[in-house]
Amino acid sequence: MSNNFPFAGQSPGGSMMRKIKPLFATFLLTAGLLWTSAVYAEAGGAAAYLKMGVGARAIGMGEAYVGVAEEGIAAFWNPAGLSQVNRPQLSAMHADLNLDRKYDFINFAAPANEKVTWGVSWIHSAIEGIERRAGLNDVGYNPGDLMGYFDDKENALFGSVAFKSTDRLSLGASLKYLSHDLYQNSADGLGLDLGMLYKANQDFSVGVAIKEIGASLKWDTASGRKDDVPLNATLGFMYTPLEKVRMALDINKIEDLDTKVNFGVEGDISSAVALRAGVHDGDLTAGIGVKIKDWAMDYAFAEQELGDIHRISGSILFGDAGEASENHKTKVAAAAPEKETPKPRRRSRKAKKAARQAKAIAEKAVAVAEPMTADMPTAPAVVEPVQAAISGAGDQIMGLIELGDKALLKKDYEAAANLYKKAVALDPRQADPYFKLGNMHVVKKEMKAAREYYKMGMSINPESHYSKYARAVLETRE
Repeated sequence: MSNNFPFAGQSPGGSMMRKIKPLFATFLLTAGLLWTSAVYAEAGGAAAYLKMGVGARAIGMGEAYVGVAEEGIAAFWNPAGLSQVNRPQLSAMHADLNLDRKYDFINFAAPANEKVTWGVSWIHSAIEGIERRAGLNDVGYNPGDLMGYFDDKENALFGSVAFKSTDRLSLGASLKYLSHDLYQNSADGLGLDLGMLYKANQDFSVGVAIKEIGASLKWDTASGRKDDVPLNATLGFMYTPLEKVRMALDINKIEDLDTKVNFGVEGDISSAVALRAGVHDGDLTAGIGVKIKDWAMDYAFAEQELGDIHRISGSILFGDAGEASENHKTKVAAAAPEKETPKPRRRSRKAKKAARQAKAIAEKAVAVAEPMTADMPTAPAVVEPVQAAISGAGDQIMGLIELGDKALLKKDYEAAANLYKKAVALDPRQADPYFKLGNMHVVKKEMKAAREYYKMGMSINPESHYSKYARAVLETRE
């Protein structure tokens, strides 16, 4: 299940480590500057779906994939990793998420020659069947007749290219076109991803991905509202301690969110089956992959506060390994002098030394990151633009809660639940919608459901003004 590539043209002696050390320093300094600057950056909240991972293989490994970056899904995680695609490949993923959300991804990637690989990708995220009603006037009035339904749809279409600068170093970029359709309004914009992947040897690699550079969405409203997409920077490592076992570590910083550490491991139990497990921002993940000839199917399970998520993805390879790639290997072999035949043994010793030092660096990175991430919450979905019906209120979540309260007073429980859940979908960090859902279930005398929502609200904000009543329900009505 892995792609272990020998590195032709590797120089003997200490020259390899002299080259690796400045590269490590560059990677770490670049990521450090990005994370520091992000702390002072202005808030942004558009295109929250771009923070969700793609590919069940990557999800099963805790979304620690920037240092791995294999297969066509590398276009999303680290575009430089497309350089490892040596045959045309079609990949796709589908997920039915909680709160009526759908998430799909499709990608095609192919090598152009021995140096360049290209790919095109499409991500689609949607909440379908949102109710549109006639409206509310005063507290207690009927919420109005059902006027129909509308969808909240977001799309990202991007083209990617990877360039193999040397046998070890690859660079990549993706240009994204983003769009968002919500009721009678729409928005679009552009964004840029940059990536770098350095494979010190067949056992160790390090990657850097900087995503959503300059990305924003401009709405076609009278105000011309513009929503910035938060910058996303990741430093990733991949280490192969055993021939059939791969370990990955990512340190990720999204603008205005806490730094998080993701970890994953993948092991081949046969030539056709691989098992995966990981930790994504404190939540457990697991997965399995099956590969038969040119076909691959992957499944991943991931814990989340709002409910566990299951993802399925697949891929197929076309044709034979690229002729240009084979020609490149032939040229490298021909260029090597015959007197250097004993080099494999010397390379093996240096490769092991490099891997040991790389592992120490990765462990140090974990030690530094753990204090910063020990108490951080699960990375939330970011609040999306205000719906047209309540855009004047200036705060979509509060508007949804107010409408839900009015529906609850009228005992229109279905409408109230729908409005509160839409508020949860917009920002799971907000405790009030959970408390409101708990209150609604208390009114309906559905105490089991009420307790579940109260527990969610208490876990987010135990000091909320709703907490006293919630505690009373939790303590006396078990």
